[in-house]
Amino acid sequence: MSPSKRVTLTTLALLLLGGCSADQLSVVVQSARAPGDKCDFKDDTIYVESGSVDMTSYNLGPGTTDQQLSSYGQIFGWQNNMQPIPLIVNGQTVDTGSGNDFIVDEAVMSYQYSDGSVTFPNEVQNLHAVINAGGTHEKNSVGLNLIGAGASAALLGHLPVVGNPQTLVTSFLFRGKTAAGRGLDTNVVRFPLTIYRSSAATVVCDPAAGVVPATGPCGIPGRDLTVHCVTST
Repeated sequence: MSPSKRVTLTTLALLLLGGCSADQLSVVVQSARAPGDKCDFKDDTIYVESGSVDMTSYNLGPGTTDQQLSSYGQIFGWQNNMQPIPLIVNGQTVDTGSGNDFIVDEAVMSYQYSDGSVTFPNEVQNLHAVINAGGTHEKNSVGLNLIGAGASAALLGHLPVVGNPQTLVTSFLFRGKTAAGRGLDTNVVRFPLTIYRSSAATVVCDPAAGVVPATGPCGIPGRDLTVHCVTST
């Protein structure tokens, strides 16, 4: 996917999730960062609007196990709109304002898939991430595998037909609490992935024969490019 340059990712839906008493705009996930040339996801002004996964099988020659990509890690910029409010008692600073730091405990995920015959379970991924009160999206990021274990199993059990790509839309929010103990959800984000197979046959990229799987900046065959071999260097 070609990266786009803006501050905010327009196709990430900033939706409110009903049924939660916490202020959902306190911590906002704002953009899906592009990996850059070094897969460091550092530049918050360069973002991606979608991704793709080629689930074609590949191996590294005789005696090796076939592999298929069925995951997609992505880094997002996020912002904590709550401000640090120092607690001062009798002229002494008792708390520097860390009570509004946001601590993530889990990501709550659901999926929509263009092939209605495939069922995807709702999932929860346990994780730990912290953004300090007042933290801006330019300097803060959080990562997530957009294809959880249940979704991966569903895809591997129903591989897309070659030449008939499918669309998987992952919806997620981060759930946790402030350092002061107040429960909080972020906004809901939707990120689309094109799921496909470029070949029905296993692609053999044998380093002994001078070829290796093609990879993008993150070094993962099938992530945002077709599975194919290139000359090793």
